[in-house]
Amino acid sequence: MQSRIFTFGDYSGPSYGCLSFEGDSVVRASFPHDRESFYRLNGTELEFLFADELSVTARFRLVQRHPLLFHGATVGLANRLYLCEVLSFPPRDSDPPPSPLRPAVLINSVPKAGTYYLQRAFQELGYRPTDLHLGNATLHDFRGLPRDSSIHRSPRAHEVSLAMNLLPPFLPAGSVTVGHIDAAGVLADFQHANVCILALVRDLRSILWSLFRFKLAVVDPLDDGDRHWRSRPSHLEGFMGFLAYHLGRDMVHIVNCFRTFAGLVDVPVLRYEDLLAGSLPASSADPLERRLQGCGGVPALLAALAAARHVPTPTHSPAFPGLPSFSTAEEAEIRRLIDAVVAGSALAEVNALFGYH
Repeated sequence: MQSRIFTFGDYSGPSYGCLSFEGDSVVRASFPHDRESFYRLNGTELEFLFADELSVTARFRLVQRHPLLFHGATVGLANRLYLCEVLSFPPRDSDPPPSPLRPAVLINSVPKAGTYYLQRAFQELGYRPTDLHLGNATLHDFRGLPRDSSIHRSPRAHEVSLAMNLLPPFLPAGSVTVGHIDAAGVLADFQHANVCILALVRDLRSILWSLFRFKLAVVDPLDDGDRHWRSRPSHLEGFMGFLAYHLGRDMVHIVNCFRTFAGLVDVPVLRYEDLLAGSLPASSADPLERRLQGCGGVPALLAALAAARHVPTPTHSPAFPGLPSFSTAEEAEIRRLIDAVVAGSALAEVNALFGYH
């Protein structure tokens, strides 16, 4: 029970939220309530206890083992409650023992800013990927899948709705997780759990060019609008359609990431361009050095980045199946349009938050 996260609710209404079980008695819930403060497990029967640890408030029985599903009712009522496993974390013999020098790492990036490149560098340093990709209230569970572009073909097929404040205790020491969380409150939950958060940004102009090519080559269209821009007769028209479609979608999220990252306290913000150049400014290197004591510090990370530079990742490869070729003139034309879009909009102000002019 302690290695799982559940969703809890009444079949007649929406879910109450998520919860997990800590030790042999404590309930950790995304919706703290006295009625679900403690639990007691007797074989296949589960009971929730009031904050006094004595009064039983609900009783459940196990009806399914894979995934775990309990049915029950509130004491004194005829309602139909459920408790359904949404995520499990089986113990792994190879997990290192907890160490303050190697806390769990969360690479929280702007999309298309080198997320998996930095993760690969941490792998070079001996960190183990969790294969979870986090958002504000959902995650993509890529465990057991190939670590290539196929996981992003239809990412929603691997999506799990989750209260993120329950996740940090399940991220083991010496592990590395990636995400695109733009909610400061969610990130604060990870900080309070002593997860080492690294924020990662990139020039918005490069993000637009990279996102356009990635969507075109790898990600299945979501709807007719997403399908329409891909069918335009020229790459320039396709890019204009891509902008029209994504400025109100992905780009809103990307802008929110920039603004949230700019307001974070005690979180190193790394720039993708600096990682590629193999040189970090003191404003990034100094706080990062303190967090990397257990793996050789910043010099070791820079060496790992150099080793990872030409290793394909799930979101970067020179040989993505389906990636169209762009002539030099076509690329230059699209890049000129990107420059004009960023310079002539609020994106310029957002880009300048991290020194991109």
